[in-house]
Order: sequence, then C-alpha cells, then structure tokens
Amino acid sequence: MAEHPKPGGWGALIAAKLVCCGGLLLFATGYLTVSGIGSWLYGGGAMGLGLAVLAVVLLVLWRRRKTGNAPSDERPGAVDTDQA
Repeated sequence: MAEHPKPGGWGALIAAKLVCCGGLLLFATGYLTVSGIGSWLYGGGAMGLGLAVLAVVLLVLWRRRKTGNAPSDERPGAVDTDQA
C-alpha cells in the first residue's frame, strides 16, 4: 500500500515564504522598525493585532479538534495504558 504524504506540507512552505519575503519587504520599506510598529499600534493596530492573535488561536484549536490530536484522556473511548 502506498503511503500518502501528510496534508499541509505545501501550505506550510508557502506560508513560510510569505512570512519571510513579506518581513524583508516590510523591513526594507521602513514599516518593520521600532518607530513603524509603534506608530501602527498607536494608530489602532493593537485591535487588529489582538484579532489576528485570536484568529490564529481559534484556527489551531479547531484544527487540533478536527484532526484528533487531543490528549488521549480527552478522546472518548481512549484506553489508559499506564495502569500499574
């Protein structure tokens, strides 16, 4: 039986490229400096940052629940093998 590749490999690679190249572009244009970040936060960026962090946390929790990566004691029907 052929083994299928793990899903999300290409997506993670593309996301890393976007973060890397996007960070370099923002740094080159002056937006990714201490004064640039400070002015963005002062201008209302703190709310956007908070919403982005909340969205990432919810996405991670949703994917964890969907793929079944929860700890074994939280999954229904899990067998405890650590009994002595």
